[in-house]
Parts: sequence; structure tokens; C-alpha cells
Amino acid sequence: MDKAINVYQDCSGYWGAWAMSKVYYADVVGQGADAQVAKILATLGEGFYQTTDVRSAARWFSDHWERPAHWSEVRADNAERALEYFGG
Repeated sequence: MDKAINVYQDCSGYWGAWAMSKVYYADVVGQGADAQVAKILATLGEGFYQTTDVRSAARWFSDHWERPAHWSEVRADNAERALEYFGG
């Protein structure tokens, strides 16, 4: 299951491990994972930090940061797997 995450991916106006907009997050383009994580944590907002479990945190992140076309419980399942794998 150990797969390297490409924190430097570049895709049509989006950049990094979390496909951040090059327009809104230009200050992290070209930077590594630490800078990208720091930027995300700085922009999450109070609502995220009020979540009480990994599933609700995944939902908040999806609704307020990623903003996909639709929610999928697979996102929450994957968040639980990541927490289990990386600890927490």
C-alpha cells in the first residue's frame, strides 16, 4: 500500500498534492508537502476544527475546501483508512 504521493503534480491550472488553484494558492506552487499542508491548515477555518470525528472532518473538508460535484461516503471511508494507516 506504500505509494509515493506526488506533491509536485501540475494539472491544468492546479498544482500540488491537493490540486490547489494556482491563482488562489500561488504562494505554494513549487513548494513541498510541508508548505502545502501549512497552507491548508491556515485556510481551513474554525468549522473544520469543530468537527468531532474523522468522517465529519472529511465531509467538512469536502464541502468547504474541495467542493466536488457530489459527496460520496467513499471519501469518509478513505479518511478513516488514512487515519488508521497513519495513526491518530
